[in-house]
Parts: sequence; C-alpha cells; structure tokens
Amino acid sequence: MWGSRGKMGHIDTVTETTRPFRIVCDCIPSKWRQHDLRVYESHDIYLVASIDEGKEPSSSPATGDAAVSLDDLSGWRRQIVAWVAALEGSRSGPTDGLASRIGALSFAGVIPREIAALMKAVTEMRNAAEYDAKLLSKVESLAVRNAWLAITEWAAAKDL
Repeated sequence: MWGSRGKMGHIDTVTETTRPFRIVCDCIPSKWRQHDLRVYESHDIYLVASIDEGKEPSSSPATGDAAVSLDDLSGWRRQIVAWVAALEGSRSGPTDGLASRIGALSFAGVIPREIAALMKAVTEMRNAAEYDAKLLSKVESLAVRNAWLAITEWAAAKDL
C-alpha cells in the first residue's frame, strides 16, 4: 500500500483489518525487489474481508461498485498520449489521431497488438463519456478499469 502525508486511507484500512484478510484492489507491478505489487493512494480498494482461520476464501471475483468517472478516463487518456509520444519520438505527424498513432506503433511492433487494442478501448470509452455524455455501467467500468490495469502493467514492465 502506498500513501503520503494526509492520504493514509488505504494503509489505515489494512492496519485496522483483522488478519488474515483478503483484499481486492487495483495495483501495478513494483519496480522494487521487496514488493511484488504496488497499490497507490489513488487506486481503488473494492473489498477488504477478514478470513476465518482454516476456512478457504471464496474464489469468486469481486466486481467492485466503483464507477469509472470521466475524470478517471481523461487522466488515463492523457497518460496513454504521453506514453505514445514517448514511444514514437518523431514518427508521427501533428495531424495524426491517437488511434492511428497507436495503430502505427502496434504495426511497427513497439506496442503489442493486445495492448494497442486495450489502449483504443480506454480512449474510445473516454470519447463516449466526453462527447456523448455516456455514464458507464458497472460492467463497463470493470472492463475499462481492467483494460487500464493491463496497460499500466505493460507500461511498468517497459519502464515507461
């Protein structure tokens, strides 16, 4: 868990929960040896549940109730734009759209095709929310959040 002065909610949640417990949350791979995963203060925690000793935890995935907001989507899109710009250097013309820039990087083998598809899904969901005033359903929120997590996992592995 990651926190800063004044933003210790996640750390407080974990320290106040009876051990052992199960947690379902957004996370990304850690670059440090002593940690496998990082949960930033801005990531969502969907479930923290104590586990009875000797009892097996449920294997059903949590769906989470946190809807993805336009602010979330816009922030994710800005980060994708920054990563694309860093990866393409001077390859793109100023009039190229983001989807075509992602496609060109995928075609060139810089971005794996599955990550390119997820990037396009996040940016298209942002476009729908921004220009069509779309409110994401729980399932759409879960899908786009997981797409974002896969993208960030890939970006972290590439040291972006």
